[in-house]
Amino acid sequence: MILCHPAWRWFIISLCRGSDSNRAPKFYNALKILKSEGIMGDLDDGPEQRPLNNSDVERSILNLLPAKHFDLIISHNPSGEYTRHIRHEETAKAVIELWHTGKILTAELWTFAYEDGC
Repeated sequence: MILCHPAWRWFIISLCRGSDSNRAPKFYNALKILKSEGIMGDLDDGPEQRPLNNSDVERSILNLLPAKHFDLIISHNPSGEYTRHIRHEETAKAVIELWHTGKILTAELWTFAYEDGC
């Protein structure tokens, strides 16, 4: 989607692994290549995938996302992708709730339609 619309002003957030010495440089390098802006948070995304409180996920999103109206927000799907990824499920739930309550503003909200064959 980003490559198909290079003239759009993209802002990309990652809620997790901002202090990961492997993942973070790759994220910021991808932003440069895509001529996009973005930021990383540092929520836990370890292999145990312990559930996080929804209010903590929402707060992280609001702290990272610029306070403005967006034409489009694309987020994870409530089913979580990759057969089961709890952090993705939590992110989807939080983004949808923030949108429903008017705490994030967008003309359209899309979620990924990822299918991995169970």
